[in-house]
This record gives sequence, C-alpha cells and structure tokens, in this order.
Amino acid sequence: MEHHPYKPLNPLWLKAAVVGSIWASIEIVLGSFLHNLRVPLSGTMLSFIAVYLLVTFSHIWNDKGLILRAGVITALMKSISPSAIILGPMTGILAEAFLLELFLRLVGRNRLGFLMGGAFAVFSALLHKIISLLLIYGSDVVKILSLLYQYATKQLHLESLENPWHALWVLAIVYLAAGMVAAWLGCRMSRKILRSPELDDSIGLSFKKERQLFAQSSVSDKYAMLHVALHLLIIIGALLLLNKAFYISSLFIGTVYLTFCFIYYKHALRRLTKISVWFQFIAITLLASILWNGFSQHNFYPTEGAAIGLKMIFRAMLVMVGFSVIGTELKNPSIKSILYSRGFKNIYHALDLSFSALPDLLTHMTPREKKVENYKGLLVRFFRNAQSLLQSFTNEDRQKPSVLIISGETHRGKTTYSQKLVSLMLEQNMPLTGFLTVNTTQKAEEPSYAIKLLPRNGELPFIESEAREHWIKFRKYYFNTDIFQKGMKHVEAGISATSKFVILDEIGPLEMENKGWSPLIEQLCTRVDIFQIWVVRRHLVPLVIKKWDVGHVYIADIEHDKPEDCLKIVN
Repeated sequence: MEHHPYKPLNPLWLKAAVVGSIWASIEIVLGSFLHNLRVPLSGTMLSFIAVYLLVTFSHIWNDKGLILRAGVITALMKSISPSAIILGPMTGILAEAFLLELFLRLVGRNRLGFLMGGAFAVFSALLHKIISLLLIYGSDVVKILSLLYQYATKQLHLESLENPWHALWVLAIVYLAAGMVAAWLGCRMSRKILRSPELDDSIGLSFKKERQLFAQSSVSDKYAMLHVALHLLIIIGALLLLNKAFYISSLFIGTVYLTFCFIYYKHALRRLTKISVWFQFIAITLLASILWNGFSQHNFYPTEGAAIGLKMIFRAMLVMVGFSVIGTELKNPSIKSILYSRGFKNIYHALDLSFSALPDLLTHMTPREKKVENYKGLLVRFFRNAQSLLQSFTNEDRQKPSVLIISGETHRGKTTYSQKLVSLMLEQNMPLTGFLTVNTTQKAEEPSYAIKLLPRNGELPFIESEAREHWIKFRKYYFNTDIFQKGMKHVEAGISATSKFVILDEIGPLEMENKGWSPLIEQLCTRVDIFQIWVVRRHLVPLVIKKWDVGHVYIADIEHDKPEDCLKIVN
C-alpha cells in the first residue's frame, strides 16, 4: 500500500504566503480604489506601497528569499484572477520583488541595500510603462512623443531642455527618489513594530478553500502550451511583416487572427470596448498626422502621418487582443498543474493557502471610509499582527484530513472491495456514513447504477444510459441530480450524529469538473476529525490528490492490497 505523507510548508514559504496574500489584497482593494478615482500614476503608487510593505516585512522576518517568494505568490495570484489582463501586472510584480531581492543579495541586508533595492524596484514601474508602450505601439511612438515634447518646450520657451533625454532623466530621478523614500519609510516602520508588542486586537482569519486552481474544463486543456506558442508565433509574424512594410500580408494575417480571437475568445473584446482605449487611438492618429512631418511641410494633415497612426493602432489591437488571449491560456488548468507536477509543490501549497485567506483579508483590508490614512492604519495593523497571522497560516496548513483511496481499473471490482471493507468496519462497530455506487444493470446495452446509502442498505436510482426528465447528461450517461442533494444531506446527518468515517464511491471525471460530489468533498476537506475513504479510478488518483489538498494519503490497489490491510489503516 502506498503512503503519501503530508509535508507541511517550511516556515519561509508560510511567511511568503502571509506577505503575498497581503500584497495581493492591496493590489485588489487599493488598486481598484485608485482606478475608480482615475488617479494618475496609480501603478507607481502601488509600487511605492509594495516596497514599503516588503521592506517592513523583511525587517520583521529577516529571511533570505522571502521577498522573491512573496512576489512569485502575488504574481501567481494575479494570474488566476478573473481579469484577462494579467501579463502586465504579473511581470511588474515579479520585477519589483526580483530587483529588491537582488540588491539585498548584492549590497547586503543593510540600510544601503534596502534603499538601492527600493529605488530600483519603484523605478521598474517606469521601465515597465516604457516597455509596454513600445510593445503595444512600436518604436514609432518614441518619435511621436519626442516631437510632442520638443514642440511643448518650444512653446514654453524652454529650448535648453529640448532634448527628450532631459525629461527621461528627471523622471528617472523622481522614481528612484520615490523608491528610496518607500524603503526608508519601511525601515522606519519596522523599527517601531519591533520595539512595540503585538496588538491585542489580533486579526482572526477564516480560510475558505478555493479548488478552482485545478479545475478540469476540456480535452483542449492538454494543448494549452501549444496554443500559447501558436498565438505568440502569429503575433510575432504579423508584427515582423508590419515592420518590414509588408502591409497587405500583415493586414491579412492580423485580420484573420483578430476575427478568430473575437469568435473563440469573446472576452478579448473587453479591453477594446473601453472608451479610454479608443481615445488613445484617436489621440495617437491625430498626433502622428500633425507631428510626423506636418510642421516641416506646413501640412496640417499629411497622409504619411495618418498612415503611421493607423499602423500603430493596428499593431496595438493585435498586441492587446493577442496578449489578452495568451493570458487566458496561461490560466488554463493544465498549465497551473505544472506548479504541482514538476517539483513546485511548495509554491502550489503556499498559493492555495494564500487564496484561502484572501476573502477574509479583503474584508479586513476594506476600511469603512475609503481614505488614504485609513489604508495606512490597516497596513500598520497587519505589521503589528505579523506573528499571529503567521500562526494562523501555520495552523491552517496543518489542518488536513487523512484519506484512504481505493483505486483500480473501471469495472474491476472497486465497489465490491469497498463493500468488504465496510462490512469489516461495521463488525468492529465503527461509526461510518457515506455511500456506494452499485451496478443495477439488467441489460448489457442499458447500464444503470444506484446509490446505496451507508450504513443502511437503501438504494436510490442514480445513473442510467437513457434520458430522464430533470436528469443531467455527462458524457454518455444521465445523472439523477436529486441524489447529489440527498447524498450530501445523508453524509451531513451521519457526521452530525457519531460518524467519524466517510466513504465516497466514487470520485470521477464529474467531480474533476467541480460537479457531482465536488461540493461535498469541499466540505469534508475542512473536517480534520473525519477519516475519509475515496473510491477512485487508477488513472485519476494523481489528479484527485492534486485537486483536493489533503493530508496523509494512503492508496490501496484492489489487485494487490486486501481489505484487511485497509482496516489497519482506518484503525
């Protein structure tokens, strides 16, 4: 019998989960607040707050690698958010964490290291904006902005500052100084926190498990990485043709691609439906038309400038829609599962823990009156309760139910095996509840199944091959939806009585798509006092273990292990 012991997260990942979840809640709550108020430079303000947050926590918990791990968790939480625009925020978050961590490693965990790291972390917000503009509009935007800047300096009689590099240097100095201020404030706040005891009003958290991280949605999920590669190739190809002046070829490929995206990825239209985006397009067309060579030729609306503006708009639409679609593919379950299957289990568990705490953190993060000083007070409260928050995360990480999985191939006797185990348990007066799925087929061409409620032997029709009213179809079978409600009530009633063991036969493809018994399993995963027995097809066992983050897992194979062996585990 296989035994997969549960390994709790190490303290560093637990601390990163605390910091990452708080950082993500700031991005969500304060980011939405600034966005709704149309506050200029809101991204820079979020970078400033992120540096302040990270520097403070780096002093409270003096662990190497904490900042980078917190950045990875926050970026991944952003990647699994409902928004279609994820690549920009993800790269911005990772850049801030990486640069701050890098300078702490190079210079040391001293005042200079924090100041330099903070400076370049906030400065990365400016670089991120410049790179985004170049990626969306191409190098032509540089010439337009340069011409606009030169025109403005002439109108203001500031010919000595006519070189656009002057403006860039000023901006760079402002951003670097802002980063230093954020780091200095973080150092100052951490000293106050470390000198004072933790607050009495500790922040209590309730963790709500969100199992959508590994929802199985379709067969096409297997090809998600291929889809990402194809989208990138098409976008790059169309842009190369555009840059090489093969306009007809680029227009044809781009139009076909955009049409495909609008049909199969309807959400890709969301960004293009925003009025602000079209204002940008109109402004770029006008500026290109006027500034490109209009003043030198005394031509207010030259054709060349208009063509450049339209080319930039076409490029922008291609990049915006394309990367929105790629963002969707990156949220695909098969790509997320790489976190678990390729040696990144710590990241997955920390991410799962952070997501579980996020709803409660968002509640604490939202002040009654949305003022800047109120948000500052909330951050101070989080800092002062750092240890209690860490303890809450640690306790939650260790609250995992043990599960025995009975596995085997389809129609090879898993239910018969489970029935023998149930009989052995009842002989020892073990309080159990749950159900078995028994075969009630009368004709080979019309398979049917019923649910046998435990411990009593009542049977209820559950699955048939013929359609019935109010039954749902899943693949080639029809399921009685009433049974799911009755089964859940039966298990809940058993647990409310004396049952300490629950058997579920079986967990299959329906549950992997968050249907069927999935809600019941979600509830049971919060009950550490209940030992669970799951019947699962052999090929689904790894996916089931990934989907529901449980504690110790014992896997009994019906071809090699005896029911008596399972009884020893249950005991």
